[in-house]
Amino acid sequence: MSDFVYKVKRAEIRFQAELSTGEKITLSLLETNARQLQELTKESGISENLEATIKQLKENLRGERVGDFVNDLIENGSLDAFYTTMAESFKKKREAKRKNS
Repeated sequence: MSDFVYKVKRAEIRFQAELSTGEKITLSLLETNARQLQELTKESGISENLEATIKQLKENLRGERVGDFVNDLIENGSLDAFYTTMAESFKKKREAKRKNS
């Protein structure tokens, strides 16, 4: 008999995004998995890295108008600010989960 059950599940956060047009949409973001990290780190050129980043975003985002959000983020936003904010949110979620365990 086992002592516990380990659930294989990626962390996910829900957030509201405001597009450059002023429209608001609700999306979910799955935490980046090991395969995606490997793909991102192996790309050395700026063009290849941007393509891998866009691919990873489209794979991990859930909701309506994901493509519009990704395009707007690339054209009018800051990938650095987005990833920093999301990383902080995932960290807070993990810390809250540890406190509740």
